[in-house]
Amino acid sequence: MSSTATHAGWHAAPGYRLAPLALAAVGLCFYILRATNWFTAVPGDLGDARFNSVLLEHLFQRASGDWPSLWSPGFFYPAPGALAFSDNHFGSGLVYVLFRALGLAREPAFDAWLTVGFGLDFIAMYLVMRRLGFSSLAASVAAFVYTFSLPALAQESHAQLTYRFAIPLAWLAWLQFIQERRLTHLARLAAWGALQFYCSIYLGVFTAYLLAATAAAMLVPAFRPPAARRRPGSSAGLFDWRALLVIAASATAVGYLLLKYHAISRLYGFSRMPDEVLLMLPRPQSYLLADAVPGYRWLGAAVSGLEARNEHQLFIGFVPLVLAAWALVTARTESAAPWRRLLGLSLATLALLVASTLHVNGKSLYQHAMALPGISSLRAVSRVILVMALPVAVMAAIGVEHLQRHRSLRWLVSSLIVLAFSLETLAYRPSFAGFDQWRGRMAAVEQAAGTTVFKPDSVLYVSGRANEPFYLTELDGMLFAQDRKMPTLNGYSGNAPPGYIHPLPCHSAASRIYSMAPAPWAAGKWAPDALLARTAWVSLEPCPARHLPTDAAPRPPDEAQARQIQLTPTADEAGAHELKVVVRIRNDSAQPLHSLSRVGHPLRLTWRFVPTLATDPAAPATAAGWLARQDLNFSLAPGEEEAISVKIAKPSAEGSYDLQFSIAAEGYRYLHELDMPIPHIPVVVGPAAK
Repeated sequence: MSSTATHAGWHAAPGYRLAPLALAAVGLCFYILRATNWFTAVPGDLGDARFNSVLLEHLFQRASGDWPSLWSPGFFYPAPGALAFSDNHFGSGLVYVLFRALGLAREPAFDAWLTVGFGLDFIAMYLVMRRLGFSSLAASVAAFVYTFSLPALAQESHAQLTYRFAIPLAWLAWLQFIQERRLTHLARLAAWGALQFYCSIYLGVFTAYLLAATAAAMLVPAFRPPAARRRPGSSAGLFDWRALLVIAASATAVGYLLLKYHAISRLYGFSRMPDEVLLMLPRPQSYLLADAVPGYRWLGAAVSGLEARNEHQLFIGFVPLVLAAWALVTARTESAAPWRRLLGLSLATLALLVASTLHVNGKSLYQHAMALPGISSLRAVSRVILVMALPVAVMAAIGVEHLQRHRSLRWLVSSLIVLAFSLETLAYRPSFAGFDQWRGRMAAVEQAAGTTVFKPDSVLYVSGRANEPFYLTELDGMLFAQDRKMPTLNGYSGNAPPGYIHPLPCHSAASRIYSMAPAPWAAGKWAPDALLARTAWVSLEPCPARHLPTDAAPRPPDEAQARQIQLTPTADEAGAHELKVVVRIRNDSAQPLHSLSRVGHPLRLTWRFVPTLATDPAAPATAAGWLARQDLNFSLAPGEEEAISVKIAKPSAEGSYDLQFSIAAEGYRYLHELDMPIPHIPVVVGPAAK
């Protein structure tokens, strides 16, 4: 679908050739330089930005021969395949590797990698629009909207979403295939689509959404590209073996990647609750949020109570909206005829993407898509705005083309457009963390390590500070270990291995190791005691004196200790179908009580409902078994206690019950069998409860 330029002379004029340079300079000077603080900081915070740095540095170390495994980067050690817990940067990592090979340090190389990503996005969208017949100014506007629109800038903490250059190239190949039915276009579509999957699986899936919405929009004949005329004797290329080879290779590459992620997901039992995905679906009010632009906050001022608000910053900006609206208003004019078909296709594609992902009053069409394999793994669906930006950019470019129809206004139009984008970009307030902040946290770990000697086979574990988010400590450990080319128990990613616990000050290396749930990857491949002996524990904050560092017991409690363990349950809240109970566990024995076990018998809280026959003779005489479980993670010194909060579903049958509590030493015995007292609280289910 292309349109021949009707003003070829002024399209080629020197002033218009400067349009891409002018708008690219706006993006560079008014966003990239500010977001990197003139290349002395990294966009975003100390969380996901550093995580992406770990992944990119892993690729560099792997390419340099300094790390033995591609899929196991060394964090969450000894869990294999941890690279597949999130995006992997395979499609963009070469850029970072080259900058590191040229001698740039970790942080400057990261900024350079980001800058190249923005540049590639701009160039790709510009070239696609020029291929579709747009003027240099209109193509530059589309490239700017696609690359630097407000929702794209709002993802600055998620650097893995930067490399989007393959999306417009795949979209163009799809349009050309529909128009010309040539297999070479389908091959380019497959190749660009595969590359996008390797840059980011999220964006690879969203590219598929974009192409599917475009195909659905083409069901309307008025939006479908007209079939291209074939030259006499030409072939449609249906049996082009080279194109078929590219398609097969691309499909194989994507298949390998997705199957690898699926295998790792099955190994660890990863899954997302539907409510977690629904939380991230765009709401109507999401498209009004641009909190990082002080002048636009009035738009979202009435939006309150929106969870994960940072993921709902979807306002595209007034400048793109005004230009797109002008394209729609002037769509019926004669001068708009060359772009009318593409305008309708873009509008329909955008409408389908919005409608299929919108969440209104607890309902969404996307809920039906979540039943498809792998779709429910995508948590932040609101990021689909990054592909919605493409049809918006096309519509804005069409609006620019129409504004340029008056020769006397062309310089004024181009100047006003550059000025408007400059002001809107300058109004955005980027967030960043300085190189000194990154390095300062490493210095703090170095200081905490003190005289710790790291042996060649050492494994690092860093426990953190009680008043800091857990992920900061995990990333401290990951970066510190990676810089020394050693594995670490610390880890942070989109998923975590079973049994993962936060690195709190009292959570020792033993607690991290022995809390790991039994899994296929653990059986016979490493011994917990041997791993603990190799682990160097660096604590950023000492465990408070009144607590013991969490350890693991060499044997389960005996009768003498079990008799001195007291459980005191208190009903905290009661709903129609659920109780919230706080259980205080007190250790009055002469020995520490460890919930973790070195011999495979961890302690877990358990409970059951027993019918009270005296008040309810019709109730069944048998009690439910001790089937319920609540994980515990503590080490209690003699005389110390810990409060555990649990939510318990009420029995379905009406009646009076005793809710009893005990502790299970898994695979060994219940502690009440060793004479630990069984406490209970009365529970009434049914009308009598009122």
